[in-house]
Amino acid sequence: MLVFFEGAAPNIQRVIQAFKDESYLWWFAGAKRLADLYPSVVAALTQ
Repeated sequence: MLVFFEGAAPNIQRVIQAFKDESYLWWFAGAKRLADLYPSVVAALTQ
């Protein structure tokens, strides 16, 4: 896997937050079966 950080230090918390933000946008747009892929993320979004 090739990853570029463009001069920034890698930060796992930012990666996780970006993933949650993107998941929320897909969920908000009506993506189906998102919960099957990432149940804990979707559960957190719907609370």
